[in-house]
Amino acid sequence: MQRPLLLVSTTIIILSLFHCSRETRTGHLQELEQWQYSRGLHLPDTSAIQGLATKKDTSRPDWKPIELPTILSANEAARDYSGWITLKHDLPADLNEKLNQREILAVNAGRLLDVSVICLNSHCFGQLGQEEPYQAGAMRPMLRGIPLKGLSEKNTLYIALYSNGKYPLQFMDPVEVGPVNEVFATHRQREILAFIFLTIYVAWGLYHLMLFSRRPGDRYNLYFGLGAVLLSMYWFTANTFSREALFAEHVEIHRRVEHILLFLIPPFFVAFLSEFTQKKITLLVKIYGVYCFITSALIAFVPLGIMRILRDVWYGMLGVAFLYMIYFIGREVLRRNREAYFLAAGVLIVVFSLSHDILQSKDIFHTPKIASFTFVALVSGLAALMASRFMRVTNEVEELNRDLDQKVRDRTSELQKSMESVRALKEQQDGDYYLTSLILGPIGGDLARSRYDVSILVEQKKKFEFKDRASEIGGDICIADQLELGGKLYRVLLNGDAMGKSVQGAGGAMVLGTVFRSALARTQLFENTENATPEHWMRQVYVELETVFRPFDGSMMASFILALVEENTGFTYVLNVEHPWAVLLRDGEARFIETECNLRKIGVTTDSTDLDFRLDTFRLHPDDRLILGSDGRDDVWLNDQDRVMNDDHTRFLYHCETSDGDLEALRQEIKKTGEISDDLSLLSFHFQEAMAIPEEDDLYQRLKELESAMSNSALQGALEKAANLVRGGAEQEESLYRIAATYHLASLHDDPGYAALALKHAERLFFRNPSHTRNLMLLVHLYEKTGKSNRARNVVSLLQELRPADRRVQSLVSRILASH
Repeated sequence: MQRPLLLVSTTIIILSLFHCSRETRTGHLQELEQWQYSRGLHLPDTSAIQGLATKKDTSRPDWKPIELPTILSANEAARDYSGWITLKHDLPADLNEKLNQREILAVNAGRLLDVSVICLNSHCFGQLGQEEPYQAGAMRPMLRGIPLKGLSEKNTLYIALYSNGKYPLQFMDPVEVGPVNEVFATHRQREILAFIFLTIYVAWGLYHLMLFSRRPGDRYNLYFGLGAVLLSMYWFTANTFSREALFAEHVEIHRRVEHILLFLIPPFFVAFLSEFTQKKITLLVKIYGVYCFITSALIAFVPLGIMRILRDVWYGMLGVAFLYMIYFIGREVLRRNREAYFLAAGVLIVVFSLSHDILQSKDIFHTPKIASFTFVALVSGLAALMASRFMRVTNEVEELNRDLDQKVRDRTSELQKSMESVRALKEQQDGDYYLTSLILGPIGGDLARSRYDVSILVEQKKKFEFKDRASEIGGDICIADQLELGGKLYRVLLNGDAMGKSVQGAGGAMVLGTVFRSALARTQLFENTENATPEHWMRQVYVELETVFRPFDGSMMASFILALVEENTGFTYVLNVEHPWAVLLRDGEARFIETECNLRKIGVTTDSTDLDFRLDTFRLHPDDRLILGSDGRDDVWLNDQDRVMNDDHTRFLYHCETSDGDLEALRQEIKKTGEISDDLSLLSFHFQEAMAIPEEDDLYQRLKELESAMSNSALQGALEKAANLVRGGAEQEESLYRIAATYHLASLHDDPGYAALALKHAERLFFRNPSHTRNLMLLVHLYEKTGKSNRARNVVSLLQELRPADRRVQSLVSRILASH
C-alpha cells in the first residue's frame, strides 16, 4: 500500500506547484493574444538583424488582426507563402508604465518557426536563426529580457518570422510579457514540473521492467515499461531545455529524433492492453506495430515534406489505435473484470488528452498541451490495480493460512490413498512383468548345452522387483541349437530384437522365439532332412516369421540375424534382417561381417522383392569367435558433459578386441563408455573344430569336355564329381552353378529325374546371389521343365530388371510370353 500512497502524495504536491504557478501568472504575467500582422519585413529598424538578405519593405503595411498562438502557414496570414512576415502588438498601459519607470521586463514568446526576430519599437534585442546563410531557428524558445532602450510613451512589440519553405511559419506557445524575474521563474517552474513528471514516468517504466525480469510470464509489464520509457524520452526531447543541450543548432536532427520516438510509443501501449486483456498479442496489434516501426525507420532519411505527410497518416492510424484500445477496455468492463475499472478512467483520460494535443498542434484548439501531465492518471490506475491485486493475494493467503492445517491433512489423506492405489497397480503390473519374464526366459538360451561353444548374455533395459524377486523384461532374445540338414550337423545361432521395450518388446520376442523354436522342433522331429539344404531351410524360416508378424500391421516388428555353422568345415551361412552386423574375432582382431541383404524388419507392411533376400557365406577358422549382438551394444549415452548418443558403431570392434570375446568383459567395456540406453543381447560362438579341406572343383573342365563331345562315361564322371562337391559343402557360388548345370545336362541326355536336383542347387545359388544372371536363365529352363510356370515368369521379370538390353534375355522373354 505504500507505493499508491506515495504516488498520490507526489501528485498532490505537483498539482499544488502547478496551481501556485498559475496564480503567479494571473497576478503579474500577461498573455498577448490579439496581434496584427502584415506580410513582408516591416520592422522600424532592420540594421541589427544578422544574416539579413531581404531589404526592408518600404511599402505601406496592410495590418490585419490575428490571434496567437497559431500556425500562420495554415491560414490566410501565410498560406502558400515563404519569406518574412511581421507581427506587432502595442504593450498594455500597465506594462508601458513599468517600462517608463525603468522596471526591467521580459518576454517569453515560446517556440517560434522558423527564423525569428523580436524588437521593442526600433530596437531589436532577440534573434534565432538567420536568413543568409540560412540557419534554422525553429523549435527554440524565444525568452529574452527587454532592454531599456528606445523607449517611448507608448511602446510596440514586434516579432518578425522568416521561412524559406522548409518549416512553416508558426507560434507554438502563447506570448507572455511581465517582470523579468517572474517570467524566468515561471519558465523555470514549468521545466521543473515537466522533469518531476518525467521522473515519475521513467521510474514507473523501470519498475514495470523490473517486474518483467522477475516474472517473465507477465509480458504486459514489458510492453508498459518500454512504452513509458519511450514516452519519457519523447517528452524529454520535445518539451524541455534538453533540446538546446542535446541538439544545439541541429534543428532537423532534433525534429527527426522527436518523430521517431513519437511513432514508437503507441504500439507498446496497444500491446500492453492486448496482452493484459487477452494474454496474447493479436494479429491487428502486430500489424499496427510493424506499421509504426517501418514509419519510424523511414523518418530517419526521408525529406521533411514527406515526413510531415507520414506524420499526418500516423495521426489517422493513432485514432484507429485509440478506438481499438477503448474497445479492449470497454469489453473487459462489460465482462465485469474488476481490474479493468482501474485502467478504464486512466486510458480514457490519456486518449482524450493526446487527441486534444494533436488537434492543438493542427491549430484547431488554442489551449496548452496537457498530455504530458495527464499520463499520471494511467500510472495512478496501474498503481491502484497493483494495490488491488496485492490485497486480493493477501486475502487469499490469509484464507489459505486459516485452513492450511485441515487442507494439509485432507491432502495428505488423498495422497496416501493415491499412493496405495498406485502401489497396488504397480504390484499388479510387476506381477504381469514377472509372469511375462518367466514365459520368455525358457524360450531363449542354448538348447544344445553339451557343446560348450556358445555363450549368451541378455540384459533387458526394464528392471523390476516382484515379491523380493529381481527380474527384467525386454525385447531381446538369443537362441542356439544344433540341426542336421543333408546329413551334416549345423550350429544354429539367432539374435533377435523386437520393437519396443518392456511388455511390448517382450511380446514380440516371445512370438519371434516361439515361431523359431517351432521351426527347429518341426525340422528335428518330423521332417526328412536328408535332402534339405541350409539355404532352403533359412528361406523357409524367414517366410514363416514374416507370415506370422505381417498380420500385426506394423504394430509388432523385429529384426534378427540368423547364422548356420557347419560343424565339420566351419562354413557359415548368415541371414541379416535389418540387424547390426555380426563380428568375426580372429587372432585378436575384430571385423564386421558386412552383409548385402536388403530385407526390412519382419512385420513391416512394405513388400520385399526376391532380390532383397540374400544369404552371405564365409568360412570360420579354428579358434575363431563369431559374435552376434543387438543395437543395445551401440545405443550408449557417452560419458561427457553434453550427454551425446554414441554414433560410432566401430567402437564395438574395439570392445570385442579388448574383451577377447568374453561376453561379461565385453559388457563391462561397453558400460565404461557410457550408459546403455536399450536392451542388450550378445551371443558368442567359439569354433574349435579342425577345419576340413574343401573338395577340389574341376567341374568347369568336365563341362567343357561334355560340350565338345558328349559321352556317357564323361557324364557319369561329372555327376560323381558334382555329388562329391555337394557332400563337401559346395561352398563357392560358381561350384553351385556348375553342379546345377551338370544335373541339368544329365536330365537332358540321361535321366529327366536329374532336373529336380538341378533345380534344388540352382535355387541354393539364387538364395545366395539373386543377381547371378546365368543361374537365373538356368532357373527359367528348370522351372519350365518341372511345370512351375509362375515361378518361371517371376524369374524372367528379374532378368528384365537386371539385364534389359541382353539379347538372350529378350529372346527368353519372348519365348516365355509366347508359351503362356
